[in-house]
Amino acid sequence: GFYHLLNSEHFSIFKQEHANIYQDMCQPITNYFINSSHNTYLEGDQFNSYSKVECYINALTSGCRCVEIDAWDGVNEPVVCHGFAYTTKLLFSDVIAAINSYAFQTSKCPVIISIENHCGIEQQIKMAKIMRNTFKEKLYTEQLIEKCPCPSDLMGKIIIKKCNKKLSNAKNSCKKNIAKEASEDMFDDSEFDFNSANVPSKGNASKISAELSDLVTICQSTSFTSFNHSASHHSFQNICSFDENKALELAQTDLNGFIKHNMTVMSRTYPSGTRLKSSNYDPMPLWMAGCHIVSLNYQTPSQPMYINKGMFNDNGNCGFLLKPQFLRKEQSERQSERQTEELKQQIKEQSERQTEELKQIKDQLKLVKLEVAEQIEEQSTRIEMIEQKLDRFNPTWNFKMKFQIMCPELAMFLFEVYDYENLGKDVLVAQYSIRLTNIARGMAYFFRNFVHFYKNVFLHITKIKRKL
Repeated sequence: GFYHLLNSEHFSIFKQEHANIYQDMCQPITNYFINSSHNTYLEGDQFNSYSKVECYINALTSGCRCVEIDAWDGVNEPVVCHGFAYTTKLLFSDVIAAINSYAFQTSKCPVIISIENHCGIEQQIKMAKIMRNTFKEKLYTEQLIEKCPCPSDLMGKIIIKKCNKKLSNAKNSCKKNIAKEASEDMFDDSEFDFNSANVPSKGNASKISAELSDLVTICQSTSFTSFNHSASHHSFQNICSFDENKALELAQTDLNGFIKHNMTVMSRTYPSGTRLKSSNYDPMPLWMAGCHIVSLNYQTPSQPMYINKGMFNDNGNCGFLLKPQFLRKEQSERQSERQTEELKQQIKEQSERQTEELKQIKDQLKLVKLEVAEQIEEQSTRIEMIEQKLDRFNPTWNFKMKFQIMCPELAMFLFEVYDYENLGKDVLVAQYSIRLTNIARGMAYFFRNFVHFYKNVFLHITKIKRKL
Protein backbone atom coordinates (compact mmCIF):
# COMPACT_ATOMS: atom_id res chain seq x y z
CA GLY A 1 0.00 0.00 0.00
CA PHE A 2 2.76 2.45 0.93
CA TYR A 3 4.66 1.62 -2.28
CA HIS A 4 1.56 2.38 -4.36
CA LEU A 5 1.08 5.64 -2.43
CA LEU A 6 4.63 6.70 -3.27
CA ASN A 7 3.90 5.89 -6.92
CA SER A 8 0.68 7.91 -6.98
CA GLU A 9 0.27 11.36 -8.54
CA HIS A 10 0.59 12.91 -5.08
CA PHE A 11 4.32 12.12 -5.13
CA SER A 12 5.04 12.94 -8.77
CA ILE A 13 8.02 15.19 -9.44
CA PHE A 14 5.71 17.14 -11.77
CA LYS A 15 3.54 19.74 -10.05
CA GLN A 16 -0.01 18.47 -10.39
CA GLU A 17 -1.45 21.98 -10.64
CA HIS A 18 0.55 22.35 -13.88
CA ALA A 19 -1.08 19.24 -15.37
CA ASN A 20 -4.03 21.47 -16.30
CA ILE A 21 -4.09 24.81 -18.10
CA TYR A 22 -3.16 27.36 -15.44
CA GLN A 23 -1.48 30.13 -17.46
CA ASP A 24 -3.16 33.26 -18.76
CA MET A 25 -4.48 32.37 -22.22
CA CYS A 26 -5.84 35.85 -22.95
CA GLN A 27 -2.61 37.49 -24.08
CA PRO A 28 -1.68 38.09 -27.75
CA ILE A 29 -0.68 34.92 -29.55
CA THR A 30 2.78 36.46 -30.10
CA ASN A 31 3.39 36.02 -26.35
CA TYR A 32 3.42 32.21 -26.53
CA PHE A 33 5.67 29.33 -27.47
CA ILE A 34 3.83 26.81 -29.68
CA ASN A 35 4.59 23.08 -29.84
CA SER A 36 5.48 22.35 -33.46
CA SER A 37 6.38 19.51 -35.85
CA HIS A 38 8.48 19.63 -39.03
CA ASN A 39 7.53 17.56 -42.11
CA THR A 40 4.89 15.92 -39.95
CA TYR A 41 3.95 13.32 -42.55
CA LEU A 42 7.31 11.50 -42.49
CA GLU A 43 7.84 8.35 -40.45
CA GLY A 44 11.61 8.29 -40.92
CA ASP A 45 14.31 10.07 -42.88
CA GLN A 46 13.82 12.90 -45.37
CA PHE A 47 14.72 10.93 -48.48
CA ASN A 48 13.09 7.52 -48.83
CA SER A 49 10.88 6.88 -45.79
CA TYR A 50 7.14 6.32 -45.58
CA SER A 51 4.62 9.14 -45.39
CA LYS A 52 1.80 8.18 -43.03
CA VAL A 53 -1.43 9.76 -41.82
CA GLU A 54 -0.69 8.21 -38.42
CA CYS A 55 2.21 10.63 -38.02
CA TYR A 56 -0.28 13.52 -37.89
CA ILE A 57 -2.43 11.64 -35.42
CA ASN A 58 0.54 10.90 -33.15
CA ALA A 59 1.77 14.49 -33.24
CA LEU A 60 -1.64 16.04 -32.53
CA THR A 61 -2.56 13.65 -29.73
CA SER A 62 0.81 14.24 -28.06
CA GLY A 63 0.09 17.98 -27.84
CA CYS A 64 1.61 19.36 -31.05
CA ARG A 65 -0.24 22.49 -32.23
CA CYS A 66 1.55 23.21 -35.51
CA VAL A 67 1.84 20.57 -38.23
CA GLU A 68 3.30 20.80 -41.70
CA ILE A 69 1.91 19.73 -45.07
CA ASP A 70 3.98 19.66 -48.26
CA ALA A 71 1.40 19.72 -51.07
CA TRP A 72 2.18 18.70 -54.65
CA ASP A 73 0.07 18.19 -57.76
CA GLY A 74 -1.41 14.69 -57.91
CA VAL A 75 -3.46 12.89 -60.53
CA ASN A 76 -6.92 13.92 -59.31
CA GLU A 77 -6.09 15.89 -56.17
CA PRO A 78 -3.02 17.19 -54.32
CA VAL A 79 -0.70 14.70 -52.65
CA VAL A 80 1.47 15.11 -49.56
CA CYS A 81 5.10 14.01 -49.76
CA HIS A 82 8.68 15.24 -49.63
CA GLY A 83 9.37 16.59 -53.09
CA PHE A 84 12.31 15.46 -55.23
CA ALA A 85 12.78 12.40 -53.00
CA TYR A 86 11.65 8.79 -52.79
CA THR A 87 9.18 9.17 -49.93
CA THR A 88 5.71 7.69 -50.37
CA LYS A 89 2.67 9.89 -51.01
CA LEU A 90 -0.55 10.62 -49.13
CA LEU A 91 -3.77 12.08 -50.45
CA PHE A 92 -4.22 15.65 -49.25
CA SER A 93 -7.84 14.87 -48.37
CA ASP A 94 -6.78 11.97 -46.10
CA VAL A 95 -4.36 14.21 -44.20
CA ILE A 96 -7.00 16.92 -43.75
CA ALA A 97 -9.55 14.33 -42.56
CA ALA A 98 -7.09 13.03 -39.95
CA ILE A 99 -6.31 16.53 -38.70
CA ASN A 100 -10.02 17.29 -38.46
CA SER A 101 -10.66 14.14 -36.39
CA TYR A 102 -7.74 14.43 -33.98
CA ALA A 103 -6.90 18.15 -33.78
CA PHE A 104 -8.68 18.79 -30.50
CA GLN A 105 -8.68 15.45 -28.71
CA THR A 106 -5.75 16.38 -26.46
CA SER A 107 -6.05 20.18 -26.45
CA LYS A 108 -8.64 22.73 -27.52
CA CYS A 109 -5.93 25.26 -28.32
CA PRO A 110 -5.74 26.29 -32.00
CA VAL A 111 -3.93 24.15 -34.54
CA ILE A 112 -1.76 25.84 -37.15
CA ILE A 113 -1.33 24.07 -40.49
CA SER A 114 1.86 25.19 -42.19
CA ILE A 115 1.34 24.55 -45.90
CA GLU A 116 4.34 24.33 -48.19
CA ASN A 117 2.58 24.75 -51.52
CA HIS A 118 3.97 23.32 -54.75
CA CYS A 119 0.62 22.94 -56.52
CA GLY A 120 -0.66 24.68 -59.60
CA ILE A 121 -3.76 26.89 -59.49
CA GLU A 122 -6.25 24.13 -60.29
CA GLN A 123 -5.21 21.92 -57.41
CA GLN A 124 -4.81 24.88 -55.05
CA ILE A 125 -8.53 25.47 -55.58
CA LYS A 126 -9.12 21.80 -54.72
CA MET A 127 -7.02 22.20 -51.57
CA ALA A 128 -9.12 25.15 -50.45
CA LYS A 129 -12.37 23.30 -51.18
CA ILE A 130 -11.24 20.20 -49.27
CA MET A 131 -10.28 22.27 -46.22
CA ARG A 132 -13.50 24.31 -46.25
CA ASN A 133 -15.69 21.23 -46.64
CA THR A 134 -13.83 19.23 -43.99
CA PHE A 135 -13.02 21.81 -41.31
CA LYS A 136 -16.22 23.87 -41.78
CA GLU A 137 -16.72 26.20 -38.79
CA LYS A 138 -13.38 25.15 -37.28
CA LEU A 139 -11.53 27.02 -40.03
CA TYR A 140 -10.39 30.47 -38.90
CA THR A 141 -10.92 32.86 -41.81
CA GLU A 142 -11.50 36.20 -40.08
CA GLN A 143 -10.00 38.88 -42.34
CA LEU A 144 -10.77 42.15 -40.52
CA ILE A 145 -8.51 41.77 -37.50
CA GLU A 146 -7.72 44.97 -35.61
CA LYS A 147 -5.67 43.48 -32.79
CA CYS A 148 -3.68 40.32 -32.25
CA PRO A 149 -5.99 37.50 -31.14
CA CYS A 150 -5.25 35.41 -28.08
CA PRO A 151 -5.39 31.61 -27.67
CA SER A 152 -8.67 31.84 -25.75
CA ASP A 153 -10.25 33.57 -28.78
CA LEU A 154 -9.03 30.79 -31.06
CA MET A 155 -9.99 27.70 -29.08
CA GLY A 156 -11.15 24.92 -31.39
CA LYS A 157 -9.97 26.79 -34.49
CA ILE A 158 -7.67 25.68 -37.31
CA ILE A 159 -5.37 28.36 -38.72
CA ILE A 160 -3.78 28.14 -42.16
CA LYS A 161 -0.21 29.42 -42.50
CA LYS A 162 0.78 30.35 -46.07
CA CYS A 163 1.61 33.23 -48.39
CA ASN A 164 -1.71 35.01 -48.95
CA LYS A 165 -1.01 37.00 -52.12
CA LYS A 166 -3.85 36.44 -54.57
CA LEU A 167 -3.34 35.36 -58.16
CA SER A 168 -4.00 38.85 -59.47
CA ASN A 169 -0.87 40.31 -57.89
CA ALA A 170 1.09 37.22 -56.99
CA LYS A 171 3.44 36.89 -59.91
CA ASN A 172 6.15 39.17 -58.62
CA SER A 173 5.59 39.91 -54.94
CA CYS A 174 4.84 36.38 -53.85
CA LYS A 175 7.40 34.56 -55.93
CA LYS A 176 10.21 35.30 -53.50
CA ASN A 177 8.10 34.12 -50.57
CA ILE A 178 7.32 30.86 -52.31
CA ALA A 179 10.98 30.34 -53.18
CA LYS A 180 12.03 30.96 -49.60
CA GLU A 181 9.33 28.67 -48.26
CA ALA A 182 10.29 25.98 -50.74
CA SER A 183 13.92 26.17 -49.70
CA GLU A 184 13.10 24.84 -46.24
CA ASP A 185 14.35 21.49 -47.43
CA MET A 186 17.50 20.66 -49.33
CA PHE A 187 15.89 19.12 -52.39
CA ASP A 188 12.89 21.46 -52.77
CA ASP A 189 15.13 24.09 -54.33
CA SER A 190 17.19 21.72 -56.42
CA GLU A 191 17.21 21.60 -60.19
CA PHE A 192 17.17 17.81 -60.51
CA ASP A 193 13.91 15.91 -60.54
CA PHE A 194 13.32 12.32 -59.48
CA ASN A 195 9.65 12.26 -60.43
CA SER A 196 8.85 15.11 -62.77
CA ALA A 197 5.34 13.86 -63.51
CA ASN A 198 4.24 14.81 -60.01
CA VAL A 199 6.20 18.03 -59.62
CA PRO A 200 4.71 21.35 -60.79
CA SER A 201 6.70 24.00 -62.57
CA LYS A 202 8.06 26.97 -60.64
CA GLY A 203 5.77 29.19 -62.67
CA ASN A 204 2.67 27.49 -61.31
CA ALA A 205 3.98 27.41 -57.76
CA SER A 206 4.63 31.16 -57.78
CA LYS A 207 0.92 31.93 -58.20
CA ILE A 208 -1.56 31.69 -55.35
CA SER A 209 -5.26 31.19 -56.03
CA ALA A 210 -7.75 33.53 -54.41
CA GLU A 211 -9.56 30.51 -52.94
CA LEU A 212 -6.45 29.39 -51.05
CA SER A 213 -5.35 32.92 -50.19
CA ASP A 214 -8.71 33.66 -48.54
CA LEU A 215 -8.03 30.96 -45.94
CA VAL A 216 -4.91 32.75 -44.67
CA THR A 217 -5.39 35.37 -41.95
CA ILE A 218 -2.98 35.77 -39.03
CA CYS A 219 -0.19 33.49 -40.25
CA GLN A 220 0.82 35.14 -43.52
CA SER A 221 4.24 33.83 -44.54
CA THR A 222 6.57 36.78 -45.09
CA SER A 223 10.14 37.07 -46.29
CA PHE A 224 12.61 38.31 -43.69
CA THR A 225 14.97 41.11 -44.72
CA SER A 226 16.12 42.68 -41.46
CA PHE A 227 14.82 43.53 -38.01
CA ASN A 228 14.43 47.18 -39.00
CA HIS A 229 12.46 46.20 -42.10
CA SER A 230 10.19 43.93 -40.06
CA ALA A 231 9.58 46.66 -37.49
CA SER A 232 8.24 48.99 -40.18
CA HIS A 233 6.56 46.53 -42.57
CA HIS A 234 5.36 43.52 -40.56
CA SER A 235 2.74 43.00 -37.86
CA PHE A 236 1.21 40.24 -35.75
CA GLN A 237 -0.45 38.90 -38.90
CA ASN A 238 2.92 38.00 -40.42
CA ILE A 239 5.21 35.06 -39.74
CA CYS A 240 8.85 34.71 -40.82
CA SER A 241 10.44 31.30 -41.31
CA PHE A 242 14.13 30.60 -40.65
CA ASP A 243 16.16 27.46 -41.00
CA GLU A 244 18.08 26.57 -37.84
CA ASN A 245 21.37 28.02 -39.11
CA LYS A 246 19.91 31.42 -39.98
CA ALA A 247 17.96 31.54 -36.73
CA LEU A 248 21.03 30.68 -34.64
CA GLU A 249 23.07 33.27 -36.53
CA LEU A 250 20.50 35.96 -35.69
CA ALA A 251 20.38 34.83 -32.05
CA GLN A 252 24.16 34.95 -31.77
CA THR A 253 24.77 38.24 -33.60
CA ASP A 254 21.81 40.28 -32.33
CA LEU A 255 19.93 38.49 -29.57
CA ASN A 256 18.24 41.66 -28.34
CA GLY A 257 17.08 42.50 -31.86
CA PHE A 258 15.70 39.00 -32.35
CA ILE A 259 13.86 39.14 -29.03
CA LYS A 260 12.32 42.50 -29.89
CA HIS A 261 11.31 41.23 -33.35
CA ASN A 262 9.58 38.23 -31.77
CA MET A 263 7.53 40.45 -29.48
CA THR A 264 5.40 41.61 -32.41
CA VAL A 265 6.06 39.29 -35.38
CA MET A 266 5.74 35.51 -35.32
CA SER A 267 8.82 33.39 -36.06
CA ARG A 268 9.03 29.76 -37.12
CA THR A 269 12.28 27.78 -37.23
CA TYR A 270 12.90 24.40 -38.83
CA PRO A 271 15.76 21.88 -39.19
CA SER A 272 18.46 22.43 -41.77
CA GLY A 273 17.92 20.71 -45.11
CA THR A 274 21.14 18.78 -44.55
CA ARG A 275 19.50 16.75 -41.77
CA LEU A 276 18.55 13.96 -44.16
CA LYS A 277 18.26 11.43 -41.33
CA SER A 278 15.65 13.63 -39.61
CA SER A 279 17.94 14.51 -36.72
CA ASN A 280 17.08 17.51 -34.57
CA TYR A 281 18.70 20.71 -33.34
CA ASP A 282 18.73 22.16 -29.83
CA PRO A 283 15.54 24.23 -29.42
CA MET A 284 16.67 26.12 -26.32
CA PRO A 285 18.72 28.94 -27.93
CA LEU A 286 15.74 29.77 -30.14
CA TRP A 287 13.25 29.72 -27.27
CA MET A 288 15.63 32.06 -25.47
CA ALA A 289 15.40 34.39 -28.48
CA GLY A 290 11.61 34.31 -28.21
CA CYS A 291 10.93 32.22 -31.35
CA HIS A 292 7.33 31.07 -31.21
CA ILE A 293 7.30 27.96 -33.41
CA VAL A 294 10.46 25.86 -33.09
CA SER A 295 9.69 22.91 -35.37
CA LEU A 296 11.31 19.54 -34.71
CA ASN A 297 11.27 16.13 -36.40
CA TYR A 298 8.79 14.37 -34.15
CA GLN A 299 9.64 10.94 -35.57
CA THR A 300 13.18 11.00 -34.18
CA PRO A 301 13.64 10.19 -30.47
CA SER A 302 16.52 12.36 -29.31
CA GLN A 303 17.52 14.75 -26.57
CA PRO A 304 16.00 17.77 -28.38
CA MET A 305 12.66 15.96 -28.58
CA TYR A 306 12.83 15.02 -24.89
CA ILE A 307 13.58 18.65 -24.06
CA ASN A 308 10.62 19.69 -26.20
CA LYS A 309 8.39 17.18 -24.43
CA GLY A 310 9.60 18.34 -21.02
CA MET A 311 8.96 21.94 -22.04
CA PHE A 312 5.43 21.46 -23.35
CA ASN A 313 4.23 19.02 -20.69
CA ASP A 314 3.63 22.24 -18.81
CA ASN A 315 0.30 24.10 -18.85
CA GLY A 316 -1.78 20.96 -19.27
CA ASN A 317 0.14 19.81 -22.36
CA CYS A 318 -2.09 22.19 -24.31
CA GLY A 319 0.69 23.10 -26.76
CA PHE A 320 0.82 26.81 -25.86
CA LEU A 321 3.21 28.18 -23.23
CA LEU A 322 3.34 31.78 -22.08
CA LYS A 323 6.80 33.20 -22.66
CA PRO A 324 8.86 34.47 -19.72
CA GLN A 325 8.05 38.06 -18.92
CA PHE A 326 11.30 39.49 -20.29
CA LEU A 327 10.43 38.03 -23.71
CA ARG A 328 7.08 39.82 -23.66
CA LYS A 329 8.19 43.27 -22.51
CA GLU A 330 9.93 46.06 -24.40
CA GLN A 331 13.69 45.67 -24.51
CA SER A 332 14.24 48.76 -22.35
CA GLU A 333 12.42 47.02 -19.50
CA ARG A 334 14.07 43.67 -19.98
CA GLN A 335 16.79 43.82 -17.35
CA SER A 336 14.51 45.31 -14.70
CA GLU A 337 11.95 42.58 -15.27
CA ARG A 338 14.43 39.74 -15.38
CA GLN A 339 14.82 38.09 -12.01
CA THR A 340 18.00 36.41 -10.88
CA GLU A 341 17.33 33.38 -8.77
CA GLU A 342 19.39 30.85 -6.92
CA LEU A 343 17.92 27.39 -6.78
CA LYS A 344 19.37 24.84 -4.43
CA GLN A 345 18.45 21.34 -5.44
CA GLN A 346 19.28 18.72 -2.85
CA ILE A 347 18.57 15.55 -4.73
CA LYS A 348 18.86 12.36 -2.78
CA GLU A 349 18.18 9.28 -4.81
CA GLN A 350 16.61 6.78 -2.46
CA SER A 351 16.86 3.58 -4.48
CA GLU A 352 15.31 1.68 -7.29
CA ARG A 353 13.08 -1.23 -6.71
CA GLN A 354 14.92 -4.34 -7.93
CA THR A 355 13.04 -5.96 -10.79
CA GLU A 356 13.18 -9.06 -12.93
CA GLU A 357 13.96 -6.80 -15.86
CA LEU A 358 17.05 -5.53 -14.07
CA LYS A 359 18.23 -9.11 -13.61
CA GLN A 360 18.09 -9.59 -17.36
CA ILE A 361 20.84 -7.00 -17.75
CA LYS A 362 22.65 -7.81 -14.48
CA ASP A 363 26.05 -8.07 -16.16
CA GLN A 364 25.93 -4.41 -17.12
CA LEU A 365 26.46 -1.44 -14.84
CA LYS A 366 24.45 1.74 -15.13
CA LEU A 367 25.98 5.08 -15.95
CA VAL A 368 23.85 8.00 -14.84
CA LYS A 369 24.13 11.52 -16.19
CA LEU A 370 22.25 14.43 -14.68
CA GLU A 371 22.31 17.74 -16.52
CA VAL A 372 20.73 21.11 -15.95
CA ALA A 373 20.65 23.02 -19.21
CA GLU A 374 19.96 26.73 -19.54
CA GLN A 375 20.52 29.44 -22.11
CA ILE A 376 21.98 32.61 -20.59
CA GLU A 377 22.29 35.66 -22.87
CA GLU A 378 24.25 34.63 -25.97
CA GLN A 379 25.80 31.59 -24.31
CA SER A 380 24.67 27.99 -24.46
CA THR A 381 25.47 26.50 -21.08
CA ARG A 382 25.45 23.06 -19.52
CA ILE A 383 25.60 24.10 -15.90
CA GLU A 384 26.11 20.80 -14.13
CA MET A 385 26.77 17.20 -15.06
CA ILE A 386 27.15 14.29 -12.70
CA GLU A 387 28.23 10.84 -13.83
CA GLN A 388 28.15 7.85 -11.54
CA LYS A 389 28.57 4.13 -12.09
CA LEU A 390 26.04 2.13 -10.14
CA ASP A 391 25.51 -1.21 -8.49
CA ARG A 392 23.82 -3.33 -11.12
CA PHE A 393 21.05 -4.67 -8.81
CA ASN A 394 20.32 -1.91 -6.34
CA PRO A 395 21.55 1.40 -7.75
CA THR A 396 21.51 4.21 -5.19
CA TRP A 397 22.74 7.78 -5.21
CA ASN A 398 23.42 10.29 -2.49
CA PHE A 399 24.64 13.58 -3.86
CA LYS A 400 23.76 17.26 -3.74
CA MET A 401 23.63 19.83 -6.50
CA LYS A 402 23.78 23.59 -6.23
CA PHE A 403 23.43 25.88 -9.21
CA GLN A 404 22.30 29.38 -10.06
CA ILE A 405 19.56 29.84 -12.65
CA MET A 406 19.00 33.11 -14.47
CA CYS A 407 15.71 32.16 -16.12
CA PRO A 408 13.92 29.18 -14.50
CA GLU A 409 11.22 29.10 -17.20
CA LEU A 410 13.88 28.24 -19.78
CA ALA A 411 15.99 25.87 -17.67
CA MET A 412 15.54 22.12 -18.04
CA PHE A 413 16.28 19.25 -15.68
CA LEU A 414 17.61 16.28 -17.68
CA PHE A 415 18.04 12.77 -16.31
CA GLU A 416 19.60 10.03 -18.43
CA VAL A 417 20.45 6.40 -17.67
CA TYR A 418 22.89 4.46 -19.82
CA ASP A 419 24.08 0.89 -20.09
CA TYR A 420 27.75 1.33 -19.28
CA GLU A 421 30.12 -0.24 -21.79
CA ASN A 422 33.83 -0.76 -21.16
CA LEU A 423 34.33 -0.96 -24.90
CA GLY A 424 32.27 1.06 -27.31
CA LYS A 425 29.61 3.68 -26.79
CA ASP A 426 27.32 3.66 -23.75
CA VAL A 427 23.71 2.83 -24.65
CA LEU A 428 20.95 5.21 -23.59
CA VAL A 429 18.09 3.28 -21.95
CA ALA A 430 16.19 6.04 -20.16
CA GLN A 431 15.66 9.76 -20.47
CA TYR A 432 13.45 12.29 -18.69
CA SER A 433 13.24 16.07 -18.82
CA ILE A 434 11.23 18.67 -16.94
CA ARG A 435 11.22 22.45 -16.63
CA LEU A 436 12.62 23.56 -13.29
CA THR A 437 9.48 25.60 -12.66
CA ASN A 438 7.46 22.37 -12.81
CA ILE A 439 9.46 20.46 -10.21
CA ALA A 440 7.56 19.72 -7.01
CA ARG A 441 9.22 19.86 -3.62
CA GLY A 442 9.68 17.04 -1.14
CA MET A 443 9.69 13.33 -1.87
CA ALA A 444 8.93 12.79 -5.52
CA TYR A 445 9.29 10.29 -8.33
CA PHE A 446 9.55 10.45 -12.07
CA PHE A 447 9.04 7.82 -14.73
CA ARG A 448 11.94 6.42 -16.69
CA ASN A 449 11.08 5.25 -20.17
CA PHE A 450 13.39 2.28 -20.48
CA VAL A 451 13.81 0.22 -23.59
CA HIS A 452 13.11 -2.99 -21.63
CA PHE A 453 11.16 -1.83 -18.60
CA TYR A 454 9.36 1.04 -16.93
CA LYS A 455 10.28 1.98 -13.38
CA ASN A 456 10.36 5.00 -11.13
CA VAL A 457 13.21 6.94 -9.57
CA PHE A 458 12.64 8.58 -6.19
CA LEU A 459 14.18 11.88 -5.16
CA HIS A 460 14.07 14.36 -2.32
CA ILE A 461 13.93 17.94 -3.63
CA THR A 462 14.15 21.31 -1.92
CA LYS A 463 14.27 24.76 -3.50
CA ILE A 464 15.50 28.03 -2.10
CA LYS A 465 14.56 31.13 -4.05
CA ARG A 466 16.62 34.25 -3.48
CA LYS A 467 16.45 37.62 -5.19
CA LEU A 468 19.97 38.90 -5.74
